Amino acid sequence: MRNLGRFKYIVLLLMLGIALSASSCYLLLEDNSCVPDIKKFDVESAVRARDFAKKFLDSLLHHGDAILISASEMEMNSIMAFMSRGINRLSGCVRVTTDGINIALSLRLPHNLVGDYLNLRARIGPSEDGFHITQASLGRVSIPGWMMFYMTRFLLDWVLGDRGGTVALASVKSVTIEEKSVLIQIRPIPDLKE
Repeated sequence: MRNLGRFKYIVLLLMLGIALSASSCYLLLEDNSCVPDIKKFDVESAVRARDFAKKFLDSLLHHGDAILISASEMEMNSIMAFMSRGINRLSGCVRVTTDGINIALSLRLPHNLVGDYLNLRARIGPSEDGFHITQASLGRVSIPGWMMFYMTRFLLDWVLGDRGGTVALASVKSVTIEEKSVLIQIRPIPDLKE
């Protein structure tokens, strides 16, 4: 008789877990991509992405007291196109406005009943004192900017290893918007050349 009571609790917990998973999927997945149809990665985009990467690395490795990195909306979209070529189901775009850098990423999932896309939207705001995510959402769920900042830092730490994401984000001194370009001032990163 006592085992029957435990069994009821286990079944109840299992049903609660299934209900929470289903509602999470409903809130996170969407029917449409948040990324507008943009042209695929072509030779022109490849050249832009390569030139930007070279300019970025040169700025990081040959610096004085401060590093200033400039990126146009077109250059950032070339990087997004390059990234989507490496991960076929992923697409992204960047829009630079006076409010900040608006980033949209969309991961196409296999067709299902809940939604075919996992969409991430974020806005990096202009700032004189570091890197700030002012708005973010994952699917239909709004995420506070500070929480998205920590999620980004965790992801970069995981990808770069050895707290590389923490160091990279902490090195951002300011983010400035000028028309369709972004200027990011970075503090020198110790031991970067190694």
